[in-house]
This record gives sequence, structure tokens and C-alpha cells, in this order.
Amino acid sequence: MLDTAHPVTLPLDAGGFTTTEVQATTPVIPGVVVTIPQGTKITGPDGNPVSQITITPVPVDRSPMPFPVGMTPPMLFTIQPGGAVPSQPLPITFPNLTQAPPGAVADLWFFDLAAGQWQTWGTGTVTADGTQIVSDPGFGLPRFAWHGTVDRVPTAEVLRDRHLTGGEPVDLVTGRFTVRTTDLLLPGRLPLALQRRYGSSMAASGPLGRGWSLDTYDARINDTAGVLSLVLPNQSFSRFVQTAPGQWTNPEEPALQGARLTARPGFFDWQLRFKDGTVQRFERLLGFANEAALAAITDRNSNMVTITRVPQPFQNHKITQITEPAGRSFTLAYNAQDRIASVTDPLGRVVQYGYDAQGRLETVTDPAGGVTRYTYDASHRIVAITDPRNITFITNEYDPVTGRVIRQTQADGAVWTLDYALTGNLVTQTTVTDPRGNPTTSRFNSQGFTLSTTDALGQTTTNEYAPGSNLLVATSDPLGRTTRFAYDAQGNVTSVTDPTGNVRSFTYEPVFNLLSSVTDPFGQVTQFAYDVQGNLTFITDPLGKVTTLTYSAFGQPLTTTDPLGNTTTVTYDSHGNLATVADPLGNTTTFQYDAISRLVRQLDPRGRATAFTYDGLNRLTQITDALGGVTGFSYDPNGNLLTVTDARGNATTHTYDLMDQLLTRTGPLGAGESFGYDLAGNLTQRTDRKG
Repeated sequence: MLDTAHPVTLPLDAGGFTTTEVQATTPVIPGVVVTIPQGTKITGPDGNPVSQITITPVPVDRSPMPFPVGMTPPMLFTIQPGGAVPSQPLPITFPNLTQAPPGAVADLWFFDLAAGQWQTWGTGTVTADGTQIVSDPGFGLPRFAWHGTVDRVPTAEVLRDRHLTGGEPVDLVTGRFTVRTTDLLLPGRLPLALQRRYGSSMAASGPLGRGWSLDTYDARINDTAGVLSLVLPNQSFSRFVQTAPGQWTNPEEPALQGARLTARPGFFDWQLRFKDGTVQRFERLLGFANEAALAAITDRNSNMVTITRVPQPFQNHKITQITEPAGRSFTLAYNAQDRIASVTDPLGRVVQYGYDAQGRLETVTDPAGGVTRYTYDASHRIVAITDPRNITFITNEYDPVTGRVIRQTQADGAVWTLDYALTGNLVTQTTVTDPRGNPTTSRFNSQGFTLSTTDALGQTTTNEYAPGSNLLVATSDPLGRTTRFAYDAQGNVTSVTDPTGNVRSFTYEPVFNLLSSVTDPFGQVTQFAYDVQGNLTFITDPLGKVTTLTYSAFGQPLTTTDPLGNTTTVTYDSHGNLATVADPLGNTTTFQYDAISRLVRQLDPRGRATAFTYDGLNRLTQITDALGGVTGFSYDPNGNLLTVTDARGNATTHTYDLMDQLLTRTGPLGAGESFGYDLAGNLTQRTDRKG
């Protein structure tokens, strides 16, 4: 049920643009704030300006589609009218329900009706006081849908991201400076993401130079002295032990609970099946007896991403193409030193990579021509990064003996410091002092899991883990209130007991470990049923009311029928993009896309068309409404929104500081507002248009 008791009414002018800034909130979800700047026009699915919105909480188990692997949002909510598109991205604040530490980064997700799947739209950062997650500069809600934050990432990535980070960012267990960045994205039935990772303590020289790795797609299976390991692109590894003839498991990594590694017919070929049905296939590298490289990723509906390599001995490690289920590819080219020189997507956009005389990645040129530069010290560690605005936004200092990051200086002069305490060679405690002088101290066990975090006020949160599996079994807040978790043999949560003793229990089906029932503390049961591919087909609520879903051969929902018999029907194009949505009354909305699945045209049920135009970095540059009115957007090289020009030619302009924080916003009539921040990036001052 939508929350119609707390609507937010938008003050609009005759053209449908907001006349003042609106902070949209709801008392039923404290901490959620959607900022709608003055001069914003929100266009509804019917093509008309939206004058009223609602924010409604949604139980996590009532998601419109199953979540991607490893996506475990602590909360969900829907903003209505669904499918409405704002004329500029809307900043948003979430409550920090997972108690992530200050400075931690969370992925921001929404269910994209246009793509028919969960997608990320940006990142958010935990505020210095640890109470909120604020969308990062340059990111904002792209459209109204179902929304949530996720502090965990897909299964293969959880393995390398379980260490706590701080600063800009630094792995607090190893002290290594880390970079994770996405160069190209391609939505689809099984999306592609070309990501780079860097670790300052990585000595290996890969296809992007020393310390860098091509994320996800360059994983390996390695046999060293009879020990099988999954080796990730950043050189972290997880050992497997044989538990049955032809079968190996890893009992120590929470993300690998229920996963099985099996030998495939052929010499040193392997298959790694995760408990949700995702399969990674590894094939022996030509010229290597005991090393196999990732060749394919398949989901439980047989959608497959394939990785093509040079078919020659000792050249077989080089990836030449990464292809998604509909046949579209990223194409990789190499220089004479066997390093990646460029990557091209299906639209012809190119990312280029340049290297210094020592073969280290020096420049990355994005499809819009923006250049990011990396500077290294004599030990091949990044000491500075300069962004496309030509701003050196971070400078690192390392301990000359251990190589751990000890100091970071931002473009605005703000300084982070890091101090480590060791037991033997292991870091067991790290204190991060933010630019305002506030220290946060974290303690770790021998495997790098966080035991406790103490903030600047002395408040401590503690964690307890199961021996062997390292599954989180209890967490206690600063007041000593403890929440406990129990698990089955596959690592699925079977019960959560809150500090007052209330128990919520869960059961799972045995093939894909999908949720089959949820029992709340009052004994009310919600049940879920699936087809043989693991697609959710029936949801039965505690009152026995049933929602029914059907699917295509690719696992995409075709129909959803609610307990009253109302059916919504959808279709897809050949790339898996949502093509049409017909509501229970037969009203049909149509969507059209370009070669890389960007929505370029939308027709409402009355045939009125809205067109969308983008730049080389997927940034929306123009919206043309059904009447031919054009709203334009421009950006700086870092992706910060500079201007919004409405259909009447009225422009709103924005300026930013060295940290990409909004400094001023000036409306079409020349009235402006300004913003001030402290050294930790917290908003400290706002001057409105009246001064």
C-alpha cells in the first residue's frame, strides 16, 4: 500500500518547475530526505508535470524483482509516481542503518523499470557523525522507482571488499591505498562493467601496469603445491579444500559458503558454482599446466557473459573481448608491451590508457576526452591523482618501512592521518583521524574481520564471528544492545534475534538458496515459490493473498498479477531492455534504447513521446517533451552539473569547489544560494536567495 497520508506537494510555476527548493521527507522513514532544487521539473509517466510525490517503505522481502547476488539492502522504499523523471539528478540522504563507519562508501540502487532490473545509480558516503549516507557529488536520483542502499557488492567482489576502509580510501587492515573505478557500463540481462582496481602494495604487473588489475573478468584458479586457490584480479586469494571426490569448498569465507569448485572434463578446467546458481567457468591457460582463467559467467537462467582471450600459448592471458548475453561486447586492444591501450564499447566509445616509461598506468582518457593522471613514487605507489578538472584531489604519504599509507591530503588542504598497531606482522588496530581531528579506532581479528569500532566520542560497536566460517553471529551497539544471527549449513541467515528477544526466522529452497518463507515475531508467515530456474513465481502473504509472476526464457518477468487479479504485462527488446509496460487497464507505455541500452525515447499510453539525449559519459544532456520543449543540461569534466536550461530558455547554474562540493546555485532570475563545508565535507552553512 502506498503511503498517501504523508504526500509532499511541490510548488510549481506555470511551466511545471519548482519555485523553491523542497526537502521531501516522510515520518514513516526517518532519515530519508530527497532534495528537489528550485527550478526542477519532474515529468510523470503520462508526460505531465508532477505536483505531488509520496515516499513509502517497502519490506525488503517484497522487492519487485529478486536482488542481484550479494545485494542485501537494509531498507527499501518507493517514490511515486513511479517512472517519473526529474529534470536534474536529485540528491538524497539515507539513514545509516548498517552502522557503517564514517567515510565508508555505499552503492545506491534503484529498480529501473526501463531496464527491468536492479541497477546502481551512484555512490553515497557515510557522514562524519556516522548517522547518514549522503549521495556523493555528481550523483542523484535519476527517476522515481524503488530505492535502497547496499554496503555489500556481488559475491565475487565481497571476497576482496570485506576489509574496512577509511580515508580516501585506505584498506585499514593492510594499509594499502586503493582505487576502484568504472570506465564503461553496459546494461543487459547480465550487465557488463569494465572496472579497474589498484592496490599500493600489489607488486604484480598486470595488463594495466603494476598495482592495477582488470576487475572481475581476470580471475584465476591456481594450483600451488597441491593447494587450489581462487585468485582474484587484485591478487587476493581464497583456498579450497577437497570435501568429496572431484569437489572442493572454502569453509572460511562467508561469501563462499555453499559454493562448490568442481573439475570439468579436460586438463585443469574448473567450474565454480555459487549457492545462488551463478556459475563461473575457468579454462586452462595455454602454456601453463596449473593455472586456469575465467572464461564465462552464467546465471541460473543461462544468461552468459563470455571472456575471449588471445588463442596462443603464453599470450592466452590477454582478454580481447568481453561479451554479454545478447552478443554485445567490450573490445580490448593492447600496446607493444602487452598492456591494455584501449577499450571500445558497442557504440564506438573508447577509453584510452597511457603508460609512463616504467610501464605504470599514467593516464586514462574517458570517452568525453577527460583525462585522469596518476603519479607514483620510486616504490611504484600512487602519490597523487589529478582529475579531469586538472585538480590534484588526493596526495598520499607512505611509511618508508612498511609501505602503509600514513597521511592523505585533499585538494582543499584537509588531512587524514592513519596509525596502525600490530601483533607480529598483522595489523590488529587502526586509528583514522579525519580532517576535523576526530579519531575512529577499529580492531580486527587475525583474518581481517572487524571486531570493534570506537568513534571520537568513545562509543563502541562490537562484532562477534563464528569460528571457522567467520559468519557474523552477533553485533552490539554502543548501548550494549545485541542483535544475534543464526545460519544454516549454506551460510543463509535462518533467524535474527533483536535486542528485545523478538525473533524473525527464514527458510530457503535447497537448489538456489532462495528465500522460501519469512516468519515475523508475531508468527505471521510470508511464503515464496519459484520455478525450476529459481524465478519467483508466487508470493503468499500472511492472509493467504497471492501475487503471481511469470517469466521469459531469460528469466525476465512477463506478467505480475496481484491478489485482486490485476495483471501488469511487460515485453523486452532483443538486448533485454524493457520495451513495453501495459497496466491492468491496458494502458501501454513504450520504451526505446540506443546500442548501449540508454533510454532514448518513451511513449506514454496516449502516444506522446519524450526523447532523451546523452553525452559520451552517459550523462543526460537533453530532454525533449511531447510538445517539443527542450530541457538542456551541461556538466564539467568531473560530471558535476553546471547548467539546467528549461524549455523556455531559463537557466539555473551551479559552481563547485575543489572537492566537487556544490558552492553556488543561481536561478534564472539571478537569485542565488551558496553553501559552505567543513574540512570533512559536511555542510556547515547555507545562504538562501534572500541572503
